[in-house]
Amino acid sequence: MKVGYTDGDTIERIAAQIGTSTPDKPVLFFEVRTDRSRALERALHAILVYRGKKVAGGGDEWFLTTVDEIERLCETIADGRLNQIEAAGA
Repeated sequence: MKVGYTDGDTIERIAAQIGTSTPDKPVLFFEVRTDRSRALERALHAILVYRGKKVAGGGDEWFLTTVDEIERLCETIADGRLNQIEAAGA
């Protein structure tokens, strides 16, 4: 799953990446709107890397994760409970 941010329109960003950063037809699973999108992306990436979910050779934004895991992480980060996230994940 690609976990990334955009400052613009999400659908336009996905459409621009077809054939460049994704081999298949992309599907938008989850979108978060926040004024701190870059900070949220950095936090999510750091946690997913720590959990060993980074896809080797897949670029900076590809992870073996689920929508549920990303939703839980976003809620935890938004609640300021980042120090309570378990390294074991899911």
